[in-house]
Amino acid sequence: MTTQEWVVDTWVLARADPQYEESMEAVTLLCLILRNQRIALDHDGRIEDEYQSQIRRVEHVRIWWTRMVSTSGKISHRDGNLKARHRRELVEAGQIGDTDGVFVSVASNAAPTKYLVTEDGDYSAHVVSYLQSELAVNVLSLAAALQTIE
Repeated sequence: MTTQEWVVDTWVLARADPQYEESMEAVTLLCLILRNQRIALDHDGRIEDEYQSQIRRVEHVRIWWTRMVSTSGKISHRDGNLKARHRRELVEAGQIGDTDGVFVSVASNAAPTKYLVTEDGDYSAHVVSYLQSELAVNVLSLAAALQTIE
């Protein structure tokens, strides 16, 4: 299995909580990433800041995160600043939130797969289409990510 970079939206970490129907799928994805893959974060730590609320709240996420940060080569850092043209089209036009823009930018710089795993409601069909055509970002649902990673 080839090691790939994944950008994992905070939505996935939140869904690892057993109260959610998708919790087993979210935990499975996190475990598969821990075993054979790596994640991409931004240089400025904004994604990690987003993660912290879930790391404190969800035991599975806390264990996963501890193992990710303690294992060499599991975390890459990428530019989290969207280029002005994409920022205007997506963030300033109200298509996605400012924090989502960081995830998008990191995914657009994640080599070579550009996977962004999320089911956040901000990622409308228009946004997903734009990300694919303009930035070559592959927005994957939890189910699609599990099919892709296995």
